[in-house]
Amino acid sequence: MVESKDKPGDDQELQAFKNNAQKDKTDKEPEGPKYPPVAMGRLLGVIPSQQIVLFWLSAVAAVLSGGIVPLFILIFGEILNSFGPDSSEDEMLEEVTKLALYSLYIGLGLFVLCYLFVMG
Repeated sequence: MVESKDKPGDDQELQAFKNNAQKDKTDKEPEGPKYPPVAMGRLLGVIPSQQIVLFWLSAVAAVLSGGIVPLFILIFGEILNSFGPDSSEDEMLEEVTKLALYSLYIGLGLFVLCYLFVMG
């Protein structure tokens, strides 16, 4: 069995690592003003009512935009189903066109909702 022997520089590297670790522990964050915690209701109490309306509109738009995304999965599945062997070419084209328009309308709605929640 071969024993691994330490290199001459290993002790110095280990000591330097320990010194850096101790230095990190002794470093303090710069002292700055300490503010007491504030309750959310009190914080929202100083905001104008128009801003609160925009806040809630943004929150609703964010939830709706997240809920719309699974609709794309359903529409994509329907598009794939329309390529079945039992449909004629005209039926398939009509179905794919209809579903493509649905995805366009949903995409436009998603764009508007995302704009509202980002800009609100």
